[in-house]
Amino acid sequence: ETERTAGQSSFRAADGRARDAEARAASSETRARSLEASLRSSEVEHARRVAALEADAKDARAATEASRAKLESALLSRERAANVWKEKTETRLRDARFECVALRERVACVTRDYDRSMRDAQETKSTLEETVSVLTATKELADERRSNFASESKRAAENFAACAFSLCAFFRLQRLRMERDTESVRVELRDTKTRLFKLSGDLRASEDDVARLQSRNASLETKLREKNARSEQDAVLCASLIQQSEDAERVSRLRVAYARECERRLAVTEAEKIRLTRALDARGGE
Repeated sequence: ETERTAGQSSFRAADGRARDAEARAASSETRARSLEASLRSSEVEHARRVAALEADAKDARAATEASRAKLESALLSRERAANVWKEKTETRLRDARFECVALRERVACVTRDYDRSMRDAQETKSTLEETVSVLTATKELADERRSNFASESKRAAENFAACAFSLCAFFRLQRLRMERDTESVRVELRDTKTRLFKLSGDLRASEDDVARLQSRNASLETKLREKNARSEQDAVLCASLIQQSEDAERVSRLRVAYARECERRLAVTEAEKIRLTRALDARGGE
């Protein structure tokens, strides 16, 4: 700004000097013309002053030439100053254009970064929404599996309790039947004691077998009670595991293991039942 002001001041000064020189040249020309007119109008009267006037005219022409030279130099100075100021102005304009282009590039870069950030934020938002939906679906599936496991466990416990109750009733009926058979055998033995005196040893053996069967029946009832207690403990343990477990796969494995254990115990109980039935059948055949 200071350089521009200085250039404008120098330009104005050169312009003022040029105008002064032009004014002096114009006044000199006017004066020469007036002198020439005076000479023409008064050649007779001013004959003796012709030489002086010519000398004055020469001086005026010389002054005019000097004024013209000064005017040309002033014009050249003004043109140089104008060219310098124009070059400086063009340089500043180029710098301003370059800065404007750089600013536009920076604005475009910032805009691209902003758009990229917005796209990343949108993608992150969509990813979070998908994750939330997946987590919700997983939670619903886990709740459904937990409820299914609870219902299956309850059903298995009910079935096991029903099986245990039926087995207990069956064993009790077998015991009553055995007691009834034993009582009938004892009655028959008392009735046929005289006839079957020689078979007293076999009768004692039979009584011993009956006692052993009764003791075995008692042991089976004890085992059945123990199994019922273990079943209750297993049910309590299963309930605690259900409350603590949130993993659907582990719950499924526990359910399968519990079902297999129930099947194994039912198979063992069925085997005991078959073995006892065979023993009773064998005893009845004897």
